[in-house]
Amino acid sequence: MAAVLCLASTGCSRQFWRHQADRDAYDAISDRLTDPRWAVPRIDLQPDPSSRFFDPNDPDHAPLPPDDPAAHAYMHWVDGWEGYKGWHRFGDEMSVENPQWIANFAVRNDLVDPLTGEPMPPTLAIEDLGLDDAIELSLIHNRVYQTRLEDVYLAAMDVTFQRFQFNVRYLGIGGGEPNAAVTHRLGPGDGTDSTSGSMRFGVRKVLPAGTQIAMELANNTLWLFSGGNQTQSASVLSYSITQPLLIGAGRKIGLENLTDSERNLLYATRDLARFRQTFFTDTVGGYLGLLTTLQGIRNEQGNIRRLEDQTDRLMAEATRGERAANSDLAAFPDGVVIPPELAGQLVYREDLQRLFWRGLMSDEQEEMLRNLSQEPGFKTAAERIIQSLRTTVAPLDVLNLQSSLVTSVNNLRSSQLRYQDQLDAFKLQLGLPPDMKLTIDNTLLKQFEVISGELFTIEDEAKEFAAISGVLDDESPDLIELRLALQKFSELLGRAESIGMKQVSDDVASVEAAIPIRLAELQTDEDRKNLTADFERARFLYQEASEKMLEIRRALAGFQETVRSDNIGLDERLEAYNGLTMMREDLLRLMQNLQVVQISMRIELISLIPVDVSLEEATANAIENRVDLMNSRAMVMDARRQVEITANRMQAALDLVVDGDIRTAGGNRPFNFNGESSQMRAGIRFTAPLDQITERNNYRVALLRYQRQRRAYMQAEDEIKQDVRQAWRQIIVLRKNFETTRRAVRLAALQYDSAVNEANAPAGQGQGGGRGLQGNNLLNALSAILRAQNALIQNWTNYEQNRLNIYRDMGTMEVGPDGLWNDPFYRNQDNASDEPAQIRLQSPSLDRFDAVPGDGGGGHVERVGVAQLIGTGE
Repeated sequence: MAAVLCLASTGCSRQFWRHQADRDAYDAISDRLTDPRWAVPRIDLQPDPSSRFFDPNDPDHAPLPPDDPAAHAYMHWVDGWEGYKGWHRFGDEMSVENPQWIANFAVRNDLVDPLTGEPMPPTLAIEDLGLDDAIELSLIHNRVYQTRLEDVYLAAMDVTFQRFQFNVRYLGIGGGEPNAAVTHRLGPGDGTDSTSGSMRFGVRKVLPAGTQIAMELANNTLWLFSGGNQTQSASVLSYSITQPLLIGAGRKIGLENLTDSERNLLYATRDLARFRQTFFTDTVGGYLGLLTTLQGIRNEQGNIRRLEDQTDRLMAEATRGERAANSDLAAFPDGVVIPPELAGQLVYREDLQRLFWRGLMSDEQEEMLRNLSQEPGFKTAAERIIQSLRTTVAPLDVLNLQSSLVTSVNNLRSSQLRYQDQLDAFKLQLGLPPDMKLTIDNTLLKQFEVISGELFTIEDEAKEFAAISGVLDDESPDLIELRLALQKFSELLGRAESIGMKQVSDDVASVEAAIPIRLAELQTDEDRKNLTADFERARFLYQEASEKMLEIRRALAGFQETVRSDNIGLDERLEAYNGLTMMREDLLRLMQNLQVVQISMRIELISLIPVDVSLEEATANAIENRVDLMNSRAMVMDARRQVEITANRMQAALDLVVDGDIRTAGGNRPFNFNGESSQMRAGIRFTAPLDQITERNNYRVALLRYQRQRRAYMQAEDEIKQDVRQAWRQIIVLRKNFETTRRAVRLAALQYDSAVNEANAPAGQGQGGGRGLQGNNLLNALSAILRAQNALIQNWTNYEQNRLNIYRDMGTMEVGPDGLWNDPFYRNQDNASDEPAQIRLQSPSLDRFDAVPGDGGGGHVERVGVAQLIGTGE
């Protein structure tokens, strides 16, 4: 009796029951992982220790989490009653989330708010997050994924409960658990002094056919401490057997709850497998969406670059010979040297005592001119020149370009804002806080670098060469300075040959090798004809560019030979000077032609991964492999079984009952059972099925639900077929659209090249129509390039998203234990970048995180001169 009381007062520990529940649940889940289509790799509920929601505390004795102060007061004093004093015996936590999770990331605690100058709170940072790293982080930190794991566990808990129903249970005949009681009675009036004890202990077993067997031992003992210290003890051993014959009878009914729970666990496991496919697809979709917006930003920045270039060029062309200003200046300030940025445009004629400015003046040049000297006379002359230049009215075509430029800058800001919003949403998708600093690895955009940064660099150097040649006197160039300028140009030309021409030559060779494969991929003769024609045209342009490069090199060699002599006259020096100017212009046009060729070549190297499955095969795969469709089909059977269950409940209750007991003879012998004191009863128990309205209604509902479930399965199958057919057709159309967009990019580049050449043509040699038409042609060409570039990346990401969708919808997407699809493209992402994402302890650059995302066409850092006219925004 004492042992029973001790056990009852203590019971098993929290840890014991938790471990037992885990063992039984995990065993039940493991029984379901027999098919590779839903054999999920992880069933353990314990999160990764680096997860935000990992709890490092003892789950059975966890400290209290942070609480709302006003609500917490009711735990200690409620309605005038003092609350439980031991709430805080296990301690208190400072944070709801895992306090150690940020240790896996870089933390910047040295940031200063650029607006207020105040220190900013510590900020987490991830630099160059790749797709594989994004999947890894989402598996660790995504809260929905953890919830889906717990759903499987909860389904397994129901299985363990239903299995337990068929175990031998410690329940008596009446369903009571083992119990004991001891009572001491003391009566001073009658001298009573006694102690009584009672105990009940029983076992119960349910068989699959509904049979219930129960046995119970009951004992009552009385100790009399007055009148002779007597002890009396009586025991009863009872048994009961009940076998339903109608309602509740048979394995069909007896095993239904266990069958239902076992099937539900299978459904939950399949749902998790399906969720892992959808989870991967959605994560990749968010990543591709960021890349699309980022490439759109790059495209817009490239458009701004071209608009700025053409605006400056048309403005210079429109004001050539008239865009100049001058002012009286008695003497140029002593010790002041004209910087290279102003050389060639700022000239002081001592014989005329006048300060001259030639051509356009940028905002930077205006500021430099104002700060060149503080001498009062010079400042007055500089201010007069600046005010005179400001009064010049830009022509209409330049104003049109400037208006388009302002619109493009606004569009760029909108794209940058959209990118930041998408980035915050992607952080939430990964389970990360939105205020975490994050940059993504854009290696996948490398193939969209249709113009290399090196070509842009050489083009910029050719433009900046004007500052070097500008120091020369255009009326009497100095021989030494002329030699130096020619040498500098020779070095620039060498870089154009060794880098620019070499890159384009390699691109031509790569495309030439890939042409047979590309032709085989195309589905129509017209597409193959267009590809061949475009390639031949681009190769012809490259050959022309090569010949032009040789012409420039030969002309340069001639001029260098001319100026090598110390005795050349003014005419030879002027000829070399003018030749240098012409060679620079030729080199600029040559670099533009190379860019067109490179676009035409590199656009063919962008690849789409084919989906080699017919529509019929895709549909058949989906019907065979979609685990959610398997669940839907099985739920039809669940509904059908419920018809039988509810029909059984409308029957009469007819049970065969056998029970009895064996008692002790009395006295002080609690286990002296005597057959003469036993009895056995057998009979039939019947309940008439007269009040059955509830059961009737439940039966009719079950019939309706069965029909609904049949229709639901038909709808699910039809919708799956529709999804697969839609994704398959979309794949076909997107592939064709992508080929069309390739050609659109090539044609847009040629259109822009033609418009620029027409605008650069000497008067009378263009296509006619004047500068206004030239400006419209440039605007149309620039718009065409931007539209084609944006359509290209959009078609590529849409195609890849639909490729993911069709394999997901077919149910054949095999997601590995690391969360990545077992597809060569995604498995090779580990090698796509030389450097993995910096998600461990590091010290990332603040500028990197705060910079505007994206750079112009292929890694080139764009000019933002126009932004100075209308302001910049971060």
